[in-house]
Amino acid sequence: MALLEALELLGGQRLGRLDPATLVREARDHGLSAVVAQAVEESAVRFPEPHQGALALDALGSIASALKVKALLLRVLDGFAKVGVVPVLLKGPCLSLRLFGDATVRATSDVDVLVAPDEVERCAEVLQGMGLSIREDAVAFYPPRYHHDVAYAGPAGMVELHYRAMSAFGQLVEAHVWRSRSVATTFDGRAARVLCPEDELVYLALHAANHLFQRLSWVYDLKLFLVRYPDLDWEHVLLAARESGLPDQVFFALELARTQVGASVPRAPLQALRPSWLRRAAGAWAYSSPKLSAAALHHDKRAWVIAKLLLADSRPRMALFLGRRWLWNMRQKRPT
Repeated sequence: MALLEALELLGGQRLGRLDPATLVREARDHGLSAVVAQAVEESAVRFPEPHQGALALDALGSIASALKVKALLLRVLDGFAKVGVVPVLLKGPCLSLRLFGDATVRATSDVDVLVAPDEVERCAEVLQGMGLSIREDAVAFYPPRYHHDVAYAGPAGMVELHYRAMSAFGQLVEAHVWRSRSVATTFDGRAARVLCPEDELVYLALHAANHLFQRLSWVYDLKLFLVRYPDLDWEHVLLAARESGLPDQVFFALELARTQVGASVPRAPLQALRPSWLRRAAGAWAYSSPKLSAAALHHDKRAWVIAKLLLADSRPRMALFLGRRWLWNMRQKRPT
């Protein structure tokens, strides 16, 4: 659990008291190598070799990947501008810039943009013109009725073109209301939009919850987001959580950010979102510190499915989704 301790101590000399081998390994596994390396450098701590070198190498790899994603994002924004589309930027370099002051510190592997459904065709033509093509495996990942994006990939990287916010816990999270409340911004001189802070917090919470918090970088994002936006309208946050149809997942995300990485989350909204005692007990089982640090659910498919069923806001809907997913996969594997 060295990484969880480090996320409480970033910037302090006490980082040097942590086991460097464990910290370097967990930082790599959770997409936080560049963050930890920066904190170690700023605190003048130096780990013994080979750990210091390994951390530096991991950080360089993470930054190089983020630079590639940033370059692709700029091409996407330029291309979309030519067809009159200004997308909403989800996660990625724009979020990293706002939370860390640097677009490349936060680990990221692809570009996520949200557009209106009637803009998808124009955007698809732009992406194909950039040499990207539809990832059929990504299309087949969900049964058709649960599709929320189209993934395009090529030598330049991958772009997930969202026309809904996400598919999570057996239901679609629509985005038209959130998109209507999005705000104009710029990224490296290009016009763009981001979700308003309250909606974005809920989006980030749901994204982390949908992956069962198996990368602590997503939980740490929430902590830094609350630092970046200290004057959130928490009634709006509650509204957005309920609009998503997944308020329990927002609770788990905010509660974990509070308990695991020391995020300043007010008690009142947590109490308003508080799920049943049974679901909270399931959360205590699934999201214990050792399990989170080891990404235990990621490595155990059976435990993943059990956790999804126990933690879903609607177990029948989640079970129906898993059944449809299984049938869809079986049909995809049938010989033609």
